[in-house]
Amino acid sequence: MALSIEERSIALTVIADSMNLSLAFMTLYLSVVSGYLFVAYLAGSKLTKLQVSFVTLLFVVFSLHFTLSSFGAFEGAHLMHVEAFPDSLGPSPVMNRGLAIFQLFGIVGCLKFMWDVRKNINE
Repeated sequence: MALSIEERSIALTVIADSMNLSLAFMTLYLSVVSGYLFVAYLAGSKLTKLQVSFVTLLFVVFSLHFTLSSFGAFEGAHLMHVEAFPDSLGPSPVMNRGLAIFQLFGIVGCLKFMWDVRKNINE
Protein backbone atom coordinates (compact mmCIF):
# COMPACT_ATOMS: atom_id res chain seq x y z
CA MET A 1 0.00 0.00 0.00
CA ALA A 2 1.45 3.34 -1.07
CA LEU A 3 1.79 6.09 1.46
CA SER A 4 0.32 9.52 0.96
CA ILE A 5 2.56 12.57 0.78
CA GLU A 6 1.67 13.51 4.35
CA GLU A 7 2.46 10.00 5.62
CA ARG A 8 5.80 10.03 3.77
CA SER A 9 6.61 13.39 5.33
CA ILE A 10 5.84 12.06 8.80
CA ALA A 11 7.89 8.93 8.12
CA LEU A 12 10.88 11.05 7.01
CA THR A 13 10.57 13.13 10.18
CA VAL A 14 10.54 10.01 12.37
CA ILE A 15 13.53 8.56 10.47
CA ALA A 16 15.50 11.80 10.85
CA ASP A 17 14.61 12.03 14.55
CA SER A 18 15.74 8.43 15.10
CA MET A 19 19.03 9.11 13.33
CA ASN A 20 19.57 12.23 15.42
CA LEU A 21 18.78 10.29 18.58
CA SER A 22 21.29 7.64 17.57
CA LEU A 23 23.96 10.31 17.10
CA ALA A 24 23.10 11.84 20.47
CA PHE A 25 23.59 8.46 22.15
CA MET A 26 26.93 8.07 20.37
CA THR A 27 27.98 11.46 21.71
CA LEU A 28 27.03 10.40 25.23
CA TYR A 29 28.96 7.15 24.74
CA LEU A 30 32.05 9.14 23.74
CA SER A 31 31.63 11.37 26.79
CA VAL A 32 31.43 8.39 29.15
CA VAL A 33 34.44 6.71 27.52
CA SER A 34 36.48 9.91 27.61
CA GLY A 35 35.61 10.51 31.25
CA TYR A 36 36.56 6.97 32.23
CA LEU A 37 39.88 7.16 30.38
CA PHE A 38 40.56 10.53 31.98
CA VAL A 39 39.92 9.11 35.46
CA ALA A 40 41.94 5.98 34.70
CA TYR A 41 44.93 7.96 33.47
CA LEU A 42 44.97 10.68 36.13
CA ALA A 43 43.68 8.91 39.22
CA GLY A 44 43.48 5.19 38.47
CA SER A 45 46.58 4.30 40.42
CA LYS A 46 45.47 6.37 43.44
CA LEU A 47 41.94 4.99 43.79
CA THR A 48 41.00 2.28 46.27
CA LYS A 49 39.59 -1.00 45.00
CA LEU A 50 36.11 0.06 46.06
CA GLN A 51 36.38 3.34 44.19
CA VAL A 52 37.68 1.63 41.06
CA SER A 53 34.89 -0.93 41.27
CA PHE A 54 32.27 1.81 41.60
CA VAL A 55 33.65 3.89 38.72
CA THR A 56 34.03 0.81 36.53
CA LEU A 57 30.50 -0.37 37.29
CA LEU A 58 29.09 3.03 36.33
CA PHE A 59 31.23 3.07 33.20
CA VAL A 60 30.13 -0.38 32.05
CA VAL A 61 26.44 0.25 32.75
CA PHE A 62 26.28 3.63 31.02
CA SER A 63 28.57 2.83 28.10
CA LEU A 64 26.57 -0.33 27.36
CA HIS A 65 23.33 1.60 27.74
CA PHE A 66 24.43 4.27 25.28
CA THR A 67 25.84 1.70 22.85
CA LEU A 68 22.62 -0.31 22.83
CA SER A 69 20.45 2.81 22.72
CA SER A 70 22.39 4.15 19.75
CA PHE A 71 22.09 0.79 18.02
CA GLY A 72 18.37 0.61 18.71
CA ALA A 73 17.62 4.14 17.48
CA PHE A 74 19.58 3.56 14.27
CA GLU A 75 17.92 0.17 13.75
CA GLY A 76 14.53 1.81 14.27
CA ALA A 77 15.35 4.39 11.60
CA HIS A 78 16.40 1.62 9.24
CA LEU A 79 13.25 -0.43 9.83
CA MET A 80 11.01 2.62 9.42
CA HIS A 81 12.78 3.49 6.17
CA VAL A 82 12.39 -0.06 4.80
CA GLU A 83 8.70 -0.04 5.67
CA ALA A 84 7.91 3.46 4.41
CA PHE A 85 10.21 3.55 1.37
CA PRO A 86 10.84 -0.04 0.24
CA ASP A 87 12.28 0.94 -3.15
CA SER A 88 14.98 3.34 -1.95
CA LEU A 89 18.26 2.97 -0.11
CA GLY A 90 18.33 4.10 3.47
CA PRO A 91 20.60 3.87 6.48
CA SER A 92 22.84 0.82 6.27
CA PRO A 93 22.25 -1.76 9.01
CA VAL A 94 25.73 -3.19 8.32
CA MET A 95 27.32 0.12 9.28
CA ASN A 96 25.20 0.25 12.42
CA ARG A 97 26.21 -3.24 13.50
CA GLY A 98 29.86 -2.54 12.76
CA LEU A 99 29.72 0.64 14.80
CA ALA A 100 28.09 -1.17 17.73
CA ILE A 101 30.83 -3.82 17.64
CA PHE A 102 33.45 -1.07 17.50
CA GLN A 103 31.88 0.59 20.54
CA LEU A 104 31.90 -2.72 22.44
CA PHE A 105 35.59 -3.15 21.64
CA GLY A 106 36.07 0.39 22.94
CA ILE A 107 34.52 -0.60 26.25
CA VAL A 108 36.82 -3.62 26.51
CA GLY A 109 39.81 -1.43 25.59
CA CYS A 110 38.96 1.06 28.33
CA LEU A 111 38.68 -1.71 30.90
CA LYS A 112 42.07 -3.07 29.76
CA PHE A 113 43.57 0.40 30.10
CA MET A 114 42.32 0.72 33.68
CA TRP A 115 43.60 -2.80 34.41
CA ASP A 116 47.05 -1.84 33.11
CA VAL A 117 47.11 1.35 35.17
CA ARG A 118 46.07 -0.56 38.30
CA LYS A 119 48.49 -3.42 37.60
CA ASN A 120 51.43 -0.99 37.66
CA ILE A 121 50.71 -0.06 41.30
CA ASN A 122 50.74 -3.72 42.35
CA GLU A 123 54.19 -4.41 40.85
